[in-house]
Amino acid sequence: MKPLLLALVSLVATVLLARAQAGTPGRQAYGPWQYNKEKNYHFREYKYKVKASDKDYQHEYCIYYRNDAKINNKWVYFYNPQTQKFWSRYPTVNNDQYKKYAQERGEAWSILPMQYRQKDLYQINQKSWPTPRTDYCPTIPGATDGTLMMAPPADLP
Repeated sequence: MKPLLLALVSLVATVLLARAQAGTPGRQAYGPWQYNKEKNYHFREYKYKVKASDKDYQHEYCIYYRNDAKINNKWVYFYNPQTQKFWSRYPTVNNDQYKKYAQERGEAWSILPMQYRQKDLYQINQKSWPTPRTDYCPTIPGATDGTLMMAPPADLP
């Protein structure tokens, strides 16, 4: 029984450490909203360091469509410029079902299965997105130390 308790304590400590590191100043951040007039969407940069000791930041984009016939304003979508694919989405405060998570920056991530990831968000069937997991947070892309991504800020353009 004692080894099981030690393993459980170790697991909890690891999760708590990863959550604490997610908020480590300088490791990851979201930039201000910008507008792409040509494509009619708003975006902000999500920058992060794969390792805490890295000098350079990597980045992805958090994309928000305020008014679009196909893509509603209930989600922000994560786009990886290296893979050139959308891979995740997170609720906005406009999302009736998950509004609380967006306001509190809680866990409510929907990770798109690999086979549905596309360069063009319009090519992704909205039914392909899984129900958000409220017990899961992805790690910083490429990180091997378990550091969790920060949820995007609740503000919208």
